[in-house]
Amino acid sequence: MLLAHKRSTDPNDEEWAPAYKDLIDALSHASDDMEKSNALYQLAKVAVKSGANIKQAIGQVTQLMTIEEHRYLQWGNLRLAQLYVADNDLLKAKSTLKLVDGSDDDDLEDEMKRLKKRIKKLSK
Repeated sequence: MLLAHKRSTDPNDEEWAPAYKDLIDALSHASDDMEKSNALYQLAKVAVKSGANIKQAIGQVTQLMTIEEHRYLQWGNLRLAQLYVADNDLLKAKSTLKLVDGSDDDDLEDEMKRLKKRIKKLSK
């Protein structure tokens, strides 16, 4: 599985570009739904972390969520909610976040709490 490595949290940092390019290449060469879903999820993660390619990533995660039996159901919805926040669509972010069940994953639950706080702050 190809993973994008976090190099910086600065959205203007050009070091995200190689990770994005590698993941686009991985997506275009995916031989099955598992490889495709891995690349789509990682593209969403890079977009959330870098703050770049938000609109494309929303489409990519939406595509991910149509793949049957992919392993990113909960995290995919969280990433989609995060992307909607980055795109200033708080209504879609809230409704998508409601689809996430973090009860079996402490990291997911922590991310959900942070996102809920951020949405609340942005809604004021």
